[in-house]
Amino acid sequence: MENFSQVTKDPKTRLESLKQILEKIPEEYLYYSRYLRDLKAHKTVIETNTTNYQICLKKIENISNIPQYWQEFLNKTCPLWHRQIETDINYLSPGKNLFEQMVNTIRGMAEIDQAESDRRLERTIQIIGVGLGTGAIIASSSGHIDVPLTLKPTGKLDTIHPVILTLILSILATLLAGIITWYFTNTKKNRNRF
Repeated sequence: MENFSQVTKDPKTRLESLKQILEKIPEEYLYYSRYLRDLKAHKTVIETNTTNYQICLKKIENISNIPQYWQEFLNKTCPLWHRQIETDINYLSPGKNLFEQMVNTIRGMAEIDQAESDRRLERTIQIIGVGLGTGAIIASSSGHIDVPLTLKPTGKLDTIHPVILTLILSILATLLAGIITWYFTNTKKNRNRF
């Protein structure tokens, strides 16, 4: 809990760190809850034994005198133990709620980070898909090219082979369609930033 604010500062590592915390919390929460339950059980045992002790002291007192320290034990020691356990329970009880709130906070943050990551991935896939689709349409619409592609120089620099021209147009169309898709899928806030 002490390092929680440090863990959540860096958005790049936050999701993985939150997952690691969520893996550790159930064991610690179980230990904490069991300890609190044991304290409550001890409190009940002390209350029950104190009542039984009072009953036994009265029965012994009816038969004979009881030693003074037996009565002092009942009047001083038992209430002291009872108050101490009650103090411990009151001190630890809010921590149980803190564990629950922390788990809920981590789950919420992890869901938000995961949704944001999914949205970025979806947007990237959209941009690449539209760009490649547009490039493929441009490449396929150029028709059948009858001029054979040769790798030896022809000496003419003013003409570009139709295959190379189609490839260049396809790449340019892919980039242009990707940029246009990026612009329209980008949020208005992010567009203003660029």
